[in-house]
Amino acid sequence: MAAQPALSLGSLEAVLSEAAMSLANLVRLGVAPTTTLLGVTRPAAPGRMAESEGTAVA
Repeated sequence: MAAQPALSLGSLEAVLSEAAMSLANLVRLGVAPTTTLLGVTRPAAPGRMAESEGTAVA
């Protein structure tokens, strides 16, 4: 689980870079355990334990 925040942050930086932005443009960042309200037989991404969501402004 410890590597997931670093991987998520790296992915976020890459997406922001494609839009000519950086982490300085983030106005909101949320991290939460991966959950679902639906019955599932297996996770979509095995080993994934957290999800992140961010909002950036130019």
